Amino acid sequence: MIRNYFVIVGVALAAVGLGLVAGRRWARTPAIVTQLLLLPVVYTLIGPSQQLLLGIVAGVYVAGTFLLLISEPSRNWSMGLDELGRQG
Repeated sequence: MIRNYFVIVGVALAAVGLGLVAGRRWARTPAIVTQLLLLPVVYTLIGPSQQLLLGIVAGVYVAGTFLLLISEPSRNWSMGLDELGRQG
């Protein structure tokens, strides 16, 4: 039962990743939420698990991805403002 849940979540995250690569606007919000949900994982790796190297690497990856997703060009793209600038 629990294995099926993780398969569904994995497929959904793969769809979000493919959506971002394909330039689909709907994929940005689930990707941001996923990055926010990964922050406690990074904290657990660094703190209680004492896996400092893995925690730092994961933290840099999560923070970098999150910052790219919330950047101004990303926001403009998600609102369709980048296409307006190219046309006019």
